[in-house]
Amino acid sequence: MYVVYEILNGVKRQVGMTETEAGAKRSVTCALKRVSKYKRPIAIRYAYMSAEDWKNRPVKMKKVRSLMSGAEVEIPEDTPRCCDPSSELYWSM
Repeated sequence: MYVVYEILNGVKRQVGMTETEAGAKRSVTCALKRVSKYKRPIAIRYAYMSAEDWKNRPVKMKKVRSLMSGAEVEIPEDTPRCCDPSSELYWSM
């Protein structure tokens, strides 16, 4: 298994998984072609690694303030917005 991820502002975020390395390479190529269609430059990169390496990579933690309780919470830097307690999206689901 291989994980395809994007790198934006130094943060790695998973965008997909494939069974083979060839499938991961194809996914990265397609993602880069999609991004290159934008008129303005976008500082986003795509890459892939094995699922085991992805699971064992070091993840930085960041502190955010929960919208409901106001308490500070530590979450992984690559947490999607829908799982971030400091976003309205998290509380509206």
